[in-house]
Amino acid sequence: MLAILGELAAFLAGGCSWGHVRDRERILFSTIGTRLFQDYVFSIRPNGSGLKAVLKPEPNRSYMFASANSMSGPMLVTVHELAPGNDKVEDHLYFWSPDVDNWQRVLPGSAPQGPGILSPDGNSAVYCARSVGSPPETSLRVVDLRTGESRELVAADSFKGLYLPSWGVLGKIAFIRTFRSGGLRTELLEMPSHGGEQTVLVPPEDGAMSAAYSPDGREIVVWMKEGLEIVALDSGDRRVVLKRASIGSDYSFRSWGMGGLAWSEEGQIALSLLKKKTGESELWIVNADGSNPKRIYATTAGQILVSQFIQ
Repeated sequence: MLAILGELAAFLAGGCSWGHVRDRERILFSTIGTRLFQDYVFSIRPNGSGLKAVLKPEPNRSYMFASANSMSGPMLVTVHELAPGNDKVEDHLYFWSPDVDNWQRVLPGSAPQGPGILSPDGNSAVYCARSVGSPPETSLRVVDLRTGESRELVAADSFKGLYLPSWGVLGKIAFIRTFRSGGLRTELLEMPSHGGEQTVLVPPEDGAMSAAYSPDGREIVVWMKEGLEIVALDSGDRRVVLKRASIGSDYSFRSWGMGGLAWSEEGQIALSLLKKKTGESELWIVNADGSNPKRIYATTAGQILVSQFIQ
């Protein structure tokens, strides 16, 4: 609210315009390539202009996902790379400072680790830790980026999988839990970032696939069976923003266990859709009231994964 009032004061004084505010905001997203080590991290303006490659793949290394609170600040990056000393390809979490191009490993290479999301204050990250086994088990963990200490938030369960965490400004973490028995079923849960009781936000029968908090942390947008819905966290009230039927049967929502949705300060929601007929992965935005849905970018070179809006 203070940020909005500050922009309004500057606007009235003739110092800036709302267009300038929107121009500073960018969508951070990645593309998962069709071949090994072909994963990029990009940013783009919400109007589809100004596409920039933030991280480009290297011969034995590529960049599957990035989370940040600003374009200039440090980024938590999921790196897909050839492990030193062997021929095994692994995913590792790094803390990257773009201004000095400094890379720091977040966790030991032997520690189970997967895609991570930066906390709103930038001091911690929540990530999926997938163990080696059959079937593999996934736990949800939080790491303190200042000390490197990691703690378990949600324990692994051989009958369930844990994916797609989102960290809200009110200190809550939401995540998807999948059930491996009885067909594909998912539910959306929320819990305090320090641990504690888990609350079911969306039951299994509604098919939650991805979620992202609103900028004020009081609502959460979810892709479900019916399409894109917004859930009020205080009351549980739900409203459909974008019906699946309205975008056509040729489109499907895809996620790789990370990202998928983002919600901006300006009231826009970003999501990625796959157009099955052409094989194009498309980046869409829609206003939080459901108006003006549109495609702003498309590619056949990989699957788009939305991370977040940043300035």
